[in-house]
Amino acid sequence: MRVLYTDGGSRNNGSAAQAARMAVYDDQTGAIVVEREIGSLTNNEAEYWAIQAALQYAAVQAMGPVVIRSDSQLCVQQINGNWRVKEARLIPLVQNVRQALASNRGIVEWVPRERNPAGHYLERAATITEDTRPPDADR
Repeated sequence: MRVLYTDGGSRNNGSAAQAARMAVYDDQTGAIVVEREIGSLTNNEAEYWAIQAALQYAAVQAMGPVVIRSDSQLCVQQINGNWRVKEARLIPLVQNVRQALASNRGIVEWVPRERNPAGHYLERAATITEDTRPPDADR
């Protein structure tokens, strides 16, 4: 099975979240294949968006069953039915991912952050963005 790594996060998590980003890394090509800014979302929402994007990419590329690897314990455990979904706004995201996984016959696995190339990419991108912002950009 093809392996896709995902990561998502937001600059200010919670109600004031801004500049959420997500990325999908294709292990076979060794490249980021999806990367975008996705608006004002929490970290958990951004993680779910990244997993959805990976499944959409797999469908468009006609990959067949895929292994999605995420460093979000919450997302992986909720998708796999091991943890309850308590946050109401995450319920539709979980349902969409489960439906796409069933169609793809794929699986979602947890991977430690240090072994997630999509996460490394987003960390580098955030560092570059922070380094190039004017000193008074948050005022």
